Amino acid sequence: MEAACLYKFSLVLVPVYVKNMWEKSSWGKNLIVQKKRASFNDFDRFKIMLANIKGASVVRHDPTKLKKASS
Repeated sequence: MEAACLYKFSLVLVPVYVKNMWEKSSWGKNLIVQKKRASFNDFDRFKIMLANIKGASVVRHDPTKLKKASS
């Protein structure tokens, strides 16, 4: 009786454990990012582009402000 319960218990836990390990791996993280980027619409990509431009502008013009703000 106990062996049957352990078998059923392992059938439930092993896939969850494998899924968690996969999501923590670098390959799994990359696939998650790819799926998320594929689901973006045009406006989402536009907002990301503006954020990248704004961030690059801050770094390019005055990196000393970044050092002061971070410390």
